[in-house]
Amino acid sequence: MKELIGYTSKRLPKRFLAITTVFVITAFLVVEIWDGDIWWQVGIGRYILDHGFVPTIDMFSTAGFGRPYHDSHWLFQVIMAGADSILGMVGVQLVMIALWAGIFFLCYRSMAVWVESSLALPVLFLALIACSGRFTPRPDLVSFLMVMFFYFRLQQGRFRTFSEQIFLVCMQVLWSNSHGLFVLGPFMIGCYVLSEVISSGWRLSEDIRRLAELLLIVVLSTILTPFGTNGWSYAYVLFREGGLNSDVFFKGIQELKTPFSSAFLGFPDVWIFILLFGAFIITCYIAVSRKMIKPERFLIVFVFALLACNSLRNIPFFALTAAPFIAEHYSKLRTKIRTGTATIIVTGTIMILVAFIPISGIYYRYIKIQPRFGIGVAKDVFPDMLPQFLKKNRFNGPIYNSVDLGGFCLYHGLTPLFDSRWEVYLPDLLRELWEAPYEQNTWQALVNQFHFEGLLLTHGSHASNSLLPRLIADPGWKLVYADQVASFWILNSQRWAHVKQIKIRENAE
Repeated sequence: MKELIGYTSKRLPKRFLAITTVFVITAFLVVEIWDGDIWWQVGIGRYILDHGFVPTIDMFSTAGFGRPYHDSHWLFQVIMAGADSILGMVGVQLVMIALWAGIFFLCYRSMAVWVESSLALPVLFLALIACSGRFTPRPDLVSFLMVMFFYFRLQQGRFRTFSEQIFLVCMQVLWSNSHGLFVLGPFMIGCYVLSEVISSGWRLSEDIRRLAELLLIVVLSTILTPFGTNGWSYAYVLFREGGLNSDVFFKGIQELKTPFSSAFLGFPDVWIFILLFGAFIITCYIAVSRKMIKPERFLIVFVFALLACNSLRNIPFFALTAAPFIAEHYSKLRTKIRTGTATIIVTGTIMILVAFIPISGIYYRYIKIQPRFGIGVAKDVFPDMLPQFLKKNRFNGPIYNSVDLGGFCLYHGLTPLFDSRWEVYLPDLLRELWEAPYEQNTWQALVNQFHFEGLLLTHGSHASNSLLPRLIADPGWKLVYADQVASFWILNSQRWAHVKQIKIRENAE
């Protein structure tokens, strides 16, 4: 009986910590949709489902119409469109939560091989915070998931049998059709090949043969997409966007900036990234000095560290792989951290307190974004009644839109001037679109080129602040809609003379 009580007393704190971790993960993942990209992802996914093929020419925006369009996200878009058709944006949100749940499960499994749960779960908690900047329904979630899947399978040596290799190949095919960074799969396998070749003294071993076979068939499987080998070219474009030699335009996009910028050093995800980065460096130093480092996994995490240092959007790649790397090498040290009942309870309590920060909304106000803890679309980010208003007034003319609302327009059946699919647009035109609101001559040239009949402007945006004084003084435009998010201006012409009523919603600016 005493043994049973003792066993139970040891298990209960660990179960408490596990439940606490799930609670914290839920608290951070259940957040209203606020990112504008998901609208065009779902809109294009609908098109693919309706027409039965993946578009290769852009027909979704005015500025990109007729331009080549490499839709490397098509499978992700179809899945999200299917979820939207069933539950609306709530369905999209649930898919995002499910993907992140899978990512964190694999990260935990990769750590639990080396350390007990009382250590693995707090490290997973840190990885969660580091990834929190990407808790949006974007196709890079597929890459995060697949990176962790490949990391875990390779770490376990589960690549030697034919069935294990086929399983990895099937996952690579799904990855290649869902996100442009599918090349990370072959890269991770290549790290294992290189490590085995060097460690074996360049002698052909069974593991080298198996890994070489796997690398070959995985690389070949990447062309099983509507784009064939062109997928690799697009992957290069994505890497170039966030690279050191990227275009000045891309360096101005927030997610492509370095986390070490003074503007982001106050963000919790950056704090934890720096903490994990420091732990990674210390781990590498100790592991190298004791000659116990695993070169293949070191190379993977090291490259992800370089990517994360260069771009905010790459932090999860590093955080998710650094966590099991650190756990693995810690497990090989003689020094052990004591995780008694009191330590576990204190750790779990701290995690619970942290969980209430996103639930209360304090976290989102601190990092200056507008969503809240909850299900559905953030009402303070998108003009939810505008599509109904325009449909009622039968508006179907060409529009100029703030870029953050381009996808919203596409989703609701309007053709935006442009959206955040940067690769679709000619670089010179993209700069003009970005700079036009601030330069009268460039703006007028843009109006003459595209013959705008409507203007959709997000309150507080630089474009809106620059254009509004001119629009108010210009009798050629009239305000027909405004809410707490955006305003819509229409060309003051005979064609739209019937649109007279200005709709002002409560709290509109």
